[in-house]
Amino acid sequence: MIPILSGYSSPDGKYHLVWCQYCTKYHRHHARRSSGPLQAHCVDNRRSPYVISGYRLIDAGPAPLQVLLDAGYTTGSLAA
Repeated sequence: MIPILSGYSSPDGKYHLVWCQYCTKYHRHHARRSSGPLQAHCVDNRRSPYVISGYRLIDAGPAPLQVLLDAGYTTGSLAA
């Protein structure tokens, strides 16, 4: 069974931001490729079960500010 995770939309709509409980950080996937099973971006934790199973995304809507900051966006990049 493929896990289903919530993915927040980036401000420009190009990406989905997905929290990885195994890497304890957000991974970023192109929104246009988010419909089928996705390959995990767990490069820091190759023991993550997502490396084998991948996962599917459900749209969680626009990313809240704290999610964007945790995902590496800066306030300067968000103001543009």
